[in-house]
Amino acid sequence: MVGYVRRNFLVPIPSFESFEALNAHLEEKYLERMHAHLRGHAETIGQRMERDLDALMPLPAVPYDACDKQASRVSSLSLVRYRTNDYSVPVAYRHRDVLVRGYVDEVVISCGSEVIAKHRRSYERDGFVFDPIHYLPLLEQKTAALDQAAPLQGWRLPEEYQTLRRLLEAHMGQRGKREFVQVLRLTENFSDQEVHHAGRDALRLGAISFDTVKHLLLCRIEGRPPRLDLELYPYLPRVSVKDHPAWRLPDPAVEEGGMSDRSTLILEHHLKELKLPTFLREYHKLAAQCAAEAGLYAFLGATSEDDWEWMIEAPGSS
Repeated sequence: MVGYVRRNFLVPIPSFESFEALNAHLEEKYLERMHAHLRGHAETIGQRMERDLDALMPLPAVPYDACDKQASRVSSLSLVRYRTNDYSVPVAYRHRDVLVRGYVDEVVISCGSEVIAKHRRSYERDGFVFDPIHYLPLLEQKTAALDQAAPLQGWRLPEEYQTLRRLLEAHMGQRGKREFVQVLRLTENFSDQEVHHAGRDALRLGAISFDTVKHLLLCRIEGRPPRLDLELYPYLPRVSVKDHPAWRLPDPAVEEGGMSDRSTLILEHHLKELKLPTFLREYHKLAAQCAAEAGLYAFLGATSEDDWEWMIEAPGSS
């Protein structure tokens, strides 16, 4: 049978983009063959096969796993060797025993009952096959290696990611690299397209931070508007501005382009209550930058009691 397929379906030697395309080609040829008649038989090959199937044993309930299985161990570099090549796994599985299954076009690595990595199989010798996502938890702690890390070489990211990284580093310095890696780590649990759309929305809105990208991503998935509507967050504490001690403080003269001490205390209090650590860390830096550019944002420049009361009573309004 193998010789017949090789002589009739694979001569001259065809060229395909993938094994899936090759299998589709062979399936098409097999179905055409089912309608042929052999010499001396009135029935087609397909009709004779249906009669033979009644005399055969049923197929197993679980398909046969046609692969080569080898036990291995993850190295300190989070690599597993299979047939002269090294394949990456998440850094959390270093020094763990794993099972490697080698298929014709794929290598699957399992730890216990969990599949921890899948790679396209390489038929080269002494090569490395990396998945950059496997090393992001380590790069989050060692951000200085972000540009030199071998697993990230050749990783093609959309242009919006590069723009997001430049803005994060411009606003936050070294901490901006860590937030950029945190944005990339969202691809561990969400699709690349979903994270890409959230990053693009953050750039369009001018809200550059990991918290913003994650918030926009969850809003897109949950199908809700990207705004902090307190009706959608019943577990968040309700804050009354009039009862805050800062309202009883004297309101000194506001410096040119700046904010009063009373408004600063109130804003910091609300950011802590709403558990927005990134906004709280960046508040003083952004305020100084806005003052230097003489362009305070409206939500940072609200200093009157009426302005703060409007923001608290109508959080979902624009």
